[in-house]
This record gives sequence, structure tokens and C-alpha cells, in this order.
Amino acid sequence: MSSCTQCGQEFEITDDDLKYYDKISVPPPTHCPGCRQQRRYAIRNERNLYKRSCDLCGKESLSMYSEEKPFPNYCPDCWWSDKWHGSNAAMDIDLNRSFFEQFRELQEKVPRIGLYLVNSENCDYCNCIGDCKRCYLSFGTVYSEDCLYGSAYYSKDCVDNLVTRECELCYECTDSRKLYSCIECQDCYNSDHLLYCYDLQGCSDCIACAGLRNKKFHIENKPVSEEEYKEFKNKINYCDRNWMNDLEKKTENVKLNTIRH
Repeated sequence: MSSCTQCGQEFEITDDDLKYYDKISVPPPTHCPGCRQQRRYAIRNERNLYKRSCDLCGKESLSMYSEEKPFPNYCPDCWWSDKWHGSNAAMDIDLNRSFFEQFRELQEKVPRIGLYLVNSENCDYCNCIGDCKRCYLSFGTVYSEDCLYGSAYYSKDCVDNLVTRECELCYECTDSRKLYSCIECQDCYNSDHLLYCYDLQGCSDCIACAGLRNKKFHIENKPVSEEEYKEFKNKINYCDRNWMNDLEKKTENVKLNTIRH
């Protein structure tokens, strides 16, 4: 067993692994698989923003690159403008030197855009977004309006969502599409007024349910009358974390006893 030089965790390098490393002429890894994955992820940053001035116009703004980075940082207006040209950083290749050393030098000379904003309005605190309006701290978001803290596509008035499409008035939803007025839902589609639900399609007015199709007025996967449903919903204290934790536990229990589609 080998020990990771970063976190100290032990990990296995098999004989077959060593044969493969020898075949492609690379040394055995010094980091465990988890730390290697972190290192691969480190090449991309879209959510951590830094205060930094544009190296072309001098305007102070935000950037996905911190000040100690060696390459020039341009604000979106300058980067998309005709004030500069990529050929200004051109280099002649030296065949007697390592290609990767020279490629690194080129990377450190070419300006990079501080925030990737395309055709968007009032989205100064966002990154990697396009065709959006009035969004705040949204990342990887397109064609959305009035969304906060998350990643949304073709959505409106959504908060704290991750990979939601065509949703409106949703909070804390994940991997879902065509939802309206839903809270804490995952893998749901074409539904409305759901609370703590998982894998629902064509449903409305459901609480702590999983795996349902085309259902209405259900609590913990059990049908209830409209009056019973409203009575239960009116008792929910959305500002009480204990209430929310209890609903989350109920949903998890229902999921364990539900056939996955």
C-alpha cells in the first residue's frame, strides 16, 4: 500500500497498474484517487470570484482568477472588444525546448476573460452564463431571469437550484425540469406545488413522495383528500429547521420503499 503525499490516506497500486505505468512511461502516482480527482478539477473555477482590476482598462470588477495569477485578466467588455488581438502574445516555437514549457509560457501571456458573461443584463456577480437577466451568484446558467445562487436553464424566479430546466418559483431543486412552485425536489418532471419529493412526473400538490406518476394530493405516497392535504400543509412551519428535517427524513423513508423507475 502507498500513502498519499497530500492527505496521507493509504491507497493500492496493483501489479497491473505498475505494468501499465511502465508501458506508457509514466511514474506511479503519489496521490490517492480522491486527491488526483481534486487536482483534475482544479483546472476549472467558475464559482469562486475575486476582486481584481482589468489589465486593459483598469476598471475594478470581479474575476474567476485571483490577482497572483500570472496571465493578464480582462473584464468582459475589454475581452470581447477590438482593443486587443490574440496574435499580440504570439511566440516562435523552439524545437530544442520542451513543448509543454513553451505552451505554459504562452498560457501566461494570453489574456483571459475575468467573467464569462454573454448577452446578459444586470448579472455582474455571475459567471459562465448567457442570455440572462437580473441573476445573482448564478453559474453555468442560460436563458434565465431573476434567479439566485445556482445553475438554471430557461428558468425564472428560482433560488438555490442545481441543474434545473424550464422551472419557475422553485427553491432547492436538483436535476429537475418543468416544475412550478416546488421546494426541495430532485429528479422531478412536469409537476407543480411539490414539497420534498423525488422522481415525480406529472404530479401536483404532493409532500414527501417518491416515484409517483400523474398523482395529486398525496402525502408520503398515500392519497388524501384536498381538505386533509391543505390542513397538513398549513401546519408546516417553513422557518423551523426541525420541521424541514422531519419532512426530509420522511421522504428518505418513502424512497427506500419505492421502486425506482
